Amino acid sequence: MTQIAFDKGGFDPLFGCMSGWLLAIDIGNTTTAVGLFRGSRLVLSNRLDSRSELRVDECAEMLSAFLQKKLSNTPSFQRGIIASVVPRLTSVYTSTMETKFGVKPLLVSAQLPVGLKIGYRKPQQLGADRLANAVAGFYLYGGPVVVIDLGTATKFEVVTKRGEYRGGAIGPGVETASADLVRKTALLPQVVLKRPRRAIGRSTEEALQAGILLGAAGGIDRVVVEIEKELGAKVKVIATGGLAKTVAGLSKRIQKVDPDLTLKGLAIIADLTP
Repeated sequence: MTQIAFDKGGFDPLFGCMSGWLLAIDIGNTTTAVGLFRGSRLVLSNRLDSRSELRVDECAEMLSAFLQKKLSNTPSFQRGIIASVVPRLTSVYTSTMETKFGVKPLLVSAQLPVGLKIGYRKPQQLGADRLANAVAGFYLYGGPVVVIDLGTATKFEVVTKRGEYRGGAIGPGVETASADLVRKTALLPQVVLKRPRRAIGRSTEEALQAGILLGAAGGIDRVVVEIEKELGAKVKVIATGGLAKTVAGLSKRIQKVDPDLTLKGLAIIADLTP
């Protein structure tokens, strides 16, 4: 991972100007990230399993327990925002906010005024998490920027210097590919995905770690090179997601890891939306 100094060229001075507490929720296929903001400051965050069978009463109990870590009196927030790729859980979290906390959350989509020009051919197909990452990448680090989210899928978001979201690339997540490899082979074991000590593994475990993680880092670097060719410009590369830190240590192009980037993007969108 190459470290560089980032300018804040795309940062909007209005970010964080809204008063009160904001609850931001990013519902993914595997995990759900929850963040509590006071202005632009993320004061508390947590990650929960994205359980498809989750009920509204269970959700309310989880959110109350989360909020009480910071708000010791009656749990309260004034605004809410949700990005989700799991429709059923969107309904559960929305109902919970409305019925248990009296807050109607903003649901992220490309139809919202997110402060980027959307150059995606079919904006209605653009995932809310991808949009939040693109917004955070541009407003916090400036363009041109590529945001890479290493989750269930590996997703690349590309924003130009002038704030146009161009689209990106989607591939299998590192853990997803690893699990699928093990599932489709009779003798290969599931391994802990930690940084390999060498490229030439001296055991099956080492060989899998090297192949999976070095392969993922190399693939990411190649996609970034191709993106730069198409843009005709060098880009900043920001990574987020569960395996971002591990893969960034093996990549020659990832320059910064921001674990809470998606939540920050949601907070920016909330401030940009009347």
